[in-house]
Amino acid sequence: MDAVNLVKRLLGDISDERSRQLAKWGPQRHPPTILTLPTADRIDEQVCDGMERAAKADCDRATEHKRLTWWHILNEELAEFNNARTDADRRQELIQLTAVCFAALEDLDSRPTATEDSSR
Repeated sequence: MDAVNLVKRLLGDISDERSRQLAKWGPQRHPPTILTLPTADRIDEQVCDGMERAAKADCDRATEHKRLTWWHILNEELAEFNNARTDADRRQELIQLTAVCFAALEDLDSRPTATEDSSR
């Protein structure tokens, strides 16, 4: 399957899943991060900073040792989202996280061992 058609199929799959989620749970509102206070206290900030640093270091080590996986990249993006301080920054991190998820799906679906019916 060419790249353009793969992207179209993936967007359709994601749209279908999102429709199923809305049908099952309806629109939802949750706190955007593990921080529950509008302004995180210093301890929460230190924990989130530490999580982000650890995720970045883990990703760097995996890259250095040629063992990088989608999990490493997704974990780093998720830690960056969790550590974002404003809604605008959180939105940007979610865009990046979603793009990485999409790239992982493209990679998975483009592998020669993937079966045509694996996603449908």
